[in-house]
Amino acid sequence: MRRRRGCCRQNNRISYESITQGEDRNRVRAVIHAALAQGKCFDVEYRIQHADGSVRWVWERDVGLFNPDGSVIALEGIIQDITDASPIRRA
Repeated sequence: MRRRRGCCRQNNRISYESITQGEDRNRVRAVIHAALAQGKCFDVEYRIQHADGSVRWVWERDVGLFNPDGSVIALEGIIQDITDASPIRRA
């Protein structure tokens, strides 16, 4: 499975999942896999490690794109930096 948006697709340098904070990674995977299994879109908030070393909060909304056989081709959607939207999250 790959993410279609350029910022999120694995690009042979770094995968988006690899910059997801370890404490959030399993929860994010579970949300994605549950939504894909049900053929639904998903919304999830989690932390990533920014290139400058800071931790940023992002909101992701995606939907799975499927082959006729039901296998996942890609995720398509958006990922938005919401760090400044809610200071409570940063505590």
